[in-house]
Amino acid sequence: FRFRQRVPAGGILEGFLERLDDGGSWTWEVDLGERGRLQLRHEGSDLTSRYRSCGDSAPWSSPRVAKRPQIYAFYSSHLHQGGHRYVHLGHGNGGGEFPVIGLTAGWLPAELVQLGDLERLRSGSGSESVRVRFLGAFCDPFDLAPSPPVAS
Repeated sequence: FRFRQRVPAGGILEGFLERLDDGGSWTWEVDLGERGRLQLRHEGSDLTSRYRSCGDSAPWSSPRVAKRPQIYAFYSSHLHQGGHRYVHLGHGNGGGEFPVIGLTAGWLPAELVQLGDLERLRSGSGSESVRVRFLGAFCDPFDLAPSPPVAS
C-alpha cells in the first residue's frame, strides 16, 4: 500500500505503508525514504502517530493525537452574505496560485461556535440551526490571496 498525506505547511508526505505484526502497540509504519519513518495506530476514534527522522538511532517523537472533528456541516460557496465565492483548500495554504482548486460545496469538518449547541442538537430540542466555524483554509478565487487566519 501507499501512504499519502498533505501536511498543513503545504507539502506531501508519502511512502510505502506496511502493517506491523510484531505484537507492539503500533499498527502501521510508513517508510518516507530520506524523510524518515512514521508509525500509526487507532485509539478509540482517534488516530495517533509518531515520527522518526532518518537513521535507526534517531529517537521517535512523542505521540501526536489527531482527533475527529466535532461535527460536519454542509458548506456552499454560493451562500456567502457578501457575495464572495470562497473555495475550501483543505488544510494547505495554496492561496495565490492560479487556478484555484478546492471544494465549493460539500460536507466539511467544523466546530460549533457555542458549546451548548451540541447538547441541544443531541436532545433534539429547539432550532436545528447553529453557528459553526469551518476548519481548514479558504481562498477567494477572484482575489487569489489566502483568507486571514482566524484568531483562536
